[in-house]
Amino acid sequence: MPESKQEAGQKSEAGEKLASSGDCHLYTPRMKNFKKPQFSALFVFTALLVVITFMFTACQDPNGGETSHTHTWGAWADSAAATCTEPTKETRICSEDATHTETRNKEGSTALGHIFQWTAAAVWGMETLAVGVVCNNCTETNPESRMRLTSDMMAQIPAGSFIRSGYTITLSAFSMGKYQVTQEQYEAVMGVNPSQFINNPDGEEIQERRPVEMVTWFDAIEFCIKLSEMAGLDPVYDMTVTTRHANGYITAAIVEVDWTKNGYRLPTEAEWEYACRANANPATTYYWGNEEDEITVGENAWYRENSNSKTHEVGKKLPNTWGLYDMIGNVWEWCWDLYGDYPGENQTNPTGAPSGYARIQRGNSWDAYIVDMWSASRSINQPLFLFNSLGFRVARL
Repeated sequence: MPESKQEAGQKSEAGEKLASSGDCHLYTPRMKNFKKPQFSALFVFTALLVVITFMFTACQDPNGGETSHTHTWGAWADSAAATCTEPTKETRICSEDATHTETRNKEGSTALGHIFQWTAAAVWGMETLAVGVVCNNCTETNPESRMRLTSDMMAQIPAGSFIRSGYTITLSAFSMGKYQVTQEQYEAVMGVNPSQFINNPDGEEIQERRPVEMVTWFDAIEFCIKLSEMAGLDPVYDMTVTTRHANGYITAAIVEVDWTKNGYRLPTEAEWEYACRANANPATTYYWGNEEDEITVGENAWYRENSNSKTHEVGKKLPNTWGLYDMIGNVWEWCWDLYGDYPGENQTNPTGAPSGYARIQRGNSWDAYIVDMWSASRSINQPLFLFNSLGFRVARL
């Protein structure tokens, strides 16, 4: 039965009183003929897309405001000069808005390059750091010039053993230069090139990559010390020079060694022979086998029959199994050891005779005969002597 105008007015008045009284019950008049709105799937999808797009395109700047670009990895870039804000940390900036910055830990972060980043040097096989870069907050040392051999110039020699004069010689793992030290590498570190073969390389060989020669044993030690310091490593040797020739080479010095240091050094004689053999059958004469024909020997070494009486660019012959080049021929190589008879016993990491006057050299040279080029061949020279057939290669832990 229809309500009278009076009854409707009373209910309306009662609802207004309830709404204004603060009571938890509110009067809601019933709406006649009301239909629920119908939303299409396309409408819902479009609305969600708008919301998601807004969420991912808005990012917060340091002051709490919003911007219209994303901070994906691609939107970040290193500052023009990577900034070390504190030790082991550095700052990067947003490519879209330079006011957006972020400081990250340097260690383990691929988001930023560090101000001290090794780059290829003009010298083959070496890398360097920019000279003159200064950062007072970095934990790395920053000498005036930093240089080191690239990692691919060093071969990793596994721990193992070989038989020498009937006894087992056991060696710990170490790394060894794949190549004899070149003339340009020596000059980059020492500032001079003492070599005699400084011109007329064969064919298309690169002059600067011929092995350095005309260096005394003391000169090789000095090179190892300086290269270690330039690379930020701990030198293995401590040398006090007592006599230097007018031409610059060292003829007398006091040398102390600390085998626990991680710097560059000369290989020991045992390390040299073990690396040369490269796990070859100890019964074989050469690391490539027992073949002595000119073709096989010529593929592996520079010697009297193919050298044209001079040195050659390193790495032009076949390497041994461990990736070492010119272990036989080209130039003899200084080793650490003082000369002495081999002890009649098994040994682990031997470092040579306890006393003596001469140092070991290994590997033979461009002037060698085939019969003198076997892996176990050894020779000696006083450490103050230098020859155009004698150089060296480096090793380290």
